[in-house]
Amino acid sequence: MADIYTCPMHPEIRQDHPGTCPKCGMTLEPVLPALQDGDDPELTDFRHRFWWTLSLTAAVVMGLSSASVIGNALRLRRGPQAGADASHRVASRTQ
Repeated sequence: MADIYTCPMHPEIRQDHPGTCPKCGMTLEPVLPALQDGDDPELTDFRHRFWWTLSLTAAVVMGLSSASVIGNALRLRRGPQAGADASHRVASRTQ
């Protein structure tokens, strides 16, 4: 019995071989997926993309957190008057 492949978005599209949907370009899926012992290439690709984006997201979050910590440390080092002096200078320029 030959496998039948169909589009998940357009079930009326049916072929006897794998390929892409002529309407939307999605990969055709088997109507009755076979259980396979080997690696699924789609799952492998998804895992690869997940770990790459997770590591990049962690780097961005850590970078933003460290910038916030450094900014707070500099503000504390300058003291509370530094912010008041800056606002006074801006106010005097506008008058």
